[in-house]
Amino acid sequence: SAQSPIQPTTAVQFQKNVPSQFAQKPAARVIPNFYEKEIPEFDEVAAESSKPSVFTETPRELERAAVVSIELEALEKPAPAPAAVAKQESSPYMRNLQQTSGTVPSIANSMVAENIAQAPARSNTQIARRSPRIAGASMVEDWTEERIEDLPPMESVGAWFGYNMYPADNCPPMPEWKFRAEALYWHRSDPEGGDPLLIRVPAMAPPGSYIANDVDYDNELGHRYRLERMNNDGSGFDMEYFGVNDWSDTVRWVDEQIFVLGTDIGAGSAAISSDSEFHSWEINGRREWDPWTTFFAGFRYMNLDEYTGVSGAGDVQNVFASIDVSNNLYGVQLGLDRTLFDNGGVLTVDMSFNLGVFYNSIDAQTVNFPTGFDTEEGAASLLRELNFNMNLAVTDHISLVGGYTLIWLDDLALGPDQFRPGVTTIDESSNIFVHGGNLGLQFVW
Repeated sequence: SAQSPIQPTTAVQFQKNVPSQFAQKPAARVIPNFYEKEIPEFDEVAAESSKPSVFTETPRELERAAVVSIELEALEKPAPAPAAVAKQESSPYMRNLQQTSGTVPSIANSMVAENIAQAPARSNTQIARRSPRIAGASMVEDWTEERIEDLPPMESVGAWFGYNMYPADNCPPMPEWKFRAEALYWHRSDPEGGDPLLIRVPAMAPPGSYIANDVDYDNELGHRYRLERMNNDGSGFDMEYFGVNDWSDTVRWVDEQIFVLGTDIGAGSAAISSDSEFHSWEINGRREWDPWTTFFAGFRYMNLDEYTGVSGAGDVQNVFASIDVSNNLYGVQLGLDRTLFDNGGVLTVDMSFNLGVFYNSIDAQTVNFPTGFDTEEGAASLLRELNFNMNLAVTDHISLVGGYTLIWLDDLALGPDQFRPGVTTIDESSNIFVHGGNLGLQFVW
């Protein structure tokens, strides 16, 4: 009987810098350093299921190699049998080679056969249990898909303007310092009212008066500085100071008859001058609740200093009186910082809100109304503060900061409200509302 022709088989070689004998181009590069459990196996299954195939693999060589060469080896057959041709054309490696070169190369003896470690022959059933992976692209794709599965899950943590990031416990924040310096442009509310400070009686006209709530404070410049430190464990502290030095207003009257603080000075002139300053110092401990919320609590001292002077010079007599009131507020506050928008880009938006309870130690000094005296009183005051800020990163360490601040303070003693004839106690029932914009730079390291 005729002897069955010897069928060609496929051998897979893993060796550094071995060029392919079928194409005049560099060997394909694949990603090195695979884990052992992820080493791809290159199996060629023979076209005839009754014929065993020879399988060769050297996994350790693949783990160390940066270049993989695949060669086909024929077993002493000058020309391939039809079954072998079908096998070659069905191989993804051969199809790719045919598409790039336009021809299917014939099978030749290996030039490096002596370097191939032959593994024991396996049955077709054993080979069929494996999933053949030949194309380098599919190998890298499978490896990438497995690596993606090992990544931590994505979470939406943007709250009001959500964004995606990894959970904070998988990527803890780095320790950092922040220093912010800002210019303020703030307005404060005017005094609430009281008895008339000036009354004028012009000829042929109804009388007019000037009372405390006629004081009109303009917007004034100030400054604010803030230092903040956060640690790996989510704890930290901050210190802040701000000050607005000179809200002021002045009014002058000239008329035929003027009453100054209830005293008729006759014909002449009168003037009222009012000044106000506001300063704040605070230190807080901080604790992160989640990646976008931080609580803080601490001690705060605020000082609101008021001065009001009233003077008149007439043909009957002259009058001068003044009062200087200092509100010294000592207390504790509790609040939170909240990130409203942060998509990982250069722009972030955040807000902060805090409440504080303070003891207001009031010190007043008067001159000539009704007589000169000093007095001290105390009151409880409530603070409410709200801040909005936008940060625009200029570099990795410098950002431009702009925002708006609103502050409410209750139970204060204001200068223009203290002129009450016959009363020597302090009026501590007034409130102020301070608000305005801020612009500055923030440094992070």
